[in-house]
Amino acid sequence: TTKQEERAYWMQRTIREAIYGRVCYGVVLKKQPSGMWEVTGEKCAVKEMSWQHIRKERDRLAEDPIKEVSAMEYLKNWHEQRQQQQQQQQ
Repeated sequence: TTKQEERAYWMQRTIREAIYGRVCYGVVLKKQPSGMWEVTGEKCAVKEMSWQHIRKERDRLAEDPIKEVSAMEYLKNWHEQRQQQQQQQQ
């Protein structure tokens, strides 16, 4: 079993306000053996949502954050499986 590398996300700015929060642009950090964090070349978008707002408004608005998170998890799993398949083909 390989040790999963530790990652973090350094948020740089808000891209857009959203119904339940906001979407932020950031860069991916990778934890080094020394414990220091290194900036990678990877960029990311992170959606930050307020649980208080979700609980209050969930059934009143068209957007469903629970379904959105499920869709993101599905895409993440699909992407990881595809990467593994590509690595096995090499």
